[in-house]
Amino acid sequence: TAVDGHAENAAASVLGGLVAATVVDGAPVARSLVLDDQLAFVALIPERMLSTKDARAALRREVPLTDAAANLGRLGLLIAGFANADLFSPHAMDDTLHQPYRLPLFPESAVLIDGLREAGALGACWSGAGSTILAVTIADTANAVRAAGEALLAQANVNGRSLRLEPDRDGLVVSH
Repeated sequence: TAVDGHAENAAASVLGGLVAATVVDGAPVARSLVLDDQLAFVALIPERMLSTKDARAALRREVPLTDAAANLGRLGLLIAGFANADLFSPHAMDDTLHQPYRLPLFPESAVLIDGLREAGALGACWSGAGSTILAVTIADTANAVRAAGEALLAQANVNGRSLRLEPDRDGLVVSH
């Protein structure tokens, strides 16, 4: 947490798998959650970089209660889908807090997200502030979704690459 101020990054690296983390009263709090073994991920990584400053500047300073409530409700769906892929709802990855406001910074992202879903991804979204797009897939379809991601990048005239990613379920392992 001291490196980048993000407890979730440190906790995921140490614990592995799916982790919920935050900072409470200045101290990181992290919990390991169930991550279905069927799940894999695909990342579309454009060569185009977005500055964190610009990505943050695109956000609203105040959030309507309806948007906050909608995102919190989707978080519950997302956790359920991560625990059991059969329960995954594509709406779990819909967002009203940051993606619509950052869309002008990377307009092609909407086509990429929709295309990944059409190609068989369970859901897709921006990864953090972008410009990487993350798709959740079933392991059996991950290679097809990855290949579709390559084609989507080319169709959108976005230079980049598509990678299949497997979750690190073990985290930090110390051996001696």
